[in-house]
Amino acid sequence: MRHMEQDYQAALEKASHHFNLIKKRIWSLHSTVEQLSNSEVSLDYSITLDHAYLDIRKIIEELMLISVAAHDHAGIQLTKRIRKEWNAQKIMRGLEQINSKFFPDAIEILPSDEDGLGGKLMAVDTDYLARDFAAEMYNLCGDVLHSNNKPISPNIVQQRFQKAKKFELEVRRLLDTFEIDISGNGFMVFGHLEFEKNNPPKLFLASLVH
Repeated sequence: MRHMEQDYQAALEKASHHFNLIKKRIWSLHSTVEQLSNSEVSLDYSITLDHAYLDIRKIIEELMLISVAAHDHAGIQLTKRIRKEWNAQKIMRGLEQINSKFFPDAIEILPSDEDGLGGKLMAVDTDYLARDFAAEMYNLCGDVLHSNNKPISPNIVQQRFQKAKKFELEVRRLLDTFEIDISGNGFMVFGHLEFEKNNPPKLFLASLVH
C-alpha cells in the first residue's frame, strides 16, 4: 500500500507539471484571442493566429499526457505517438485502451450541509471542452500549422479564429474546476487552475479504489 501511495504521489507531481504548462498556454491563447478580436484579417493576423493554434495543440497534448500520468511506459509510448500521428481520433482510441476515462470532466463543488462532508460534486450545465471538439481542433491544428500552396481566404481565417475563441472559452471552463482519473482504475485528481492567479494549479488526490 505504501509503495502504491508513493507511485500515485509521483503521478500527481507529473500531472501538476502538465497542468502548469496548460495554464501558461491558456494564458497565451487568451492573450492572442484578445488581440485578434480587435484586429482586421491580414497576413500579420494569420501569423498571430498560427501561434494560437500552436497553443491549442500543445494544450490538447498535455491533457492526453495527464491521462496516463500514472503509467510511465504508456506516457513514453504516447509521447512517441504524438510526434508521429496527426489523427486525434486514433491517438484517443489508443488512450482508451489504457484509461477509458482519460478525458477530464468539468465539475462544480457546492457547499454541503451533511455532517462530515465539506462539499458535494455536481455536474456542470454550461458549455465546456468536450472530447469530440478537442479531437476536431487537434486535427485542425495540423491543417493550420502546415504551409499551403494557395493563400487562405479571409473567410476561412475568420472561421478558424472563431473556433480558437470557442476552444479558449470552453477549455477554461473545463479546467476551472475539474476531475480526471489519471490511472484508469479510480485514482482521481480534482483541481482548480485558478486562471486569475499567478500560482500553480491547486490539485487534490482521491482514490476511489477500495
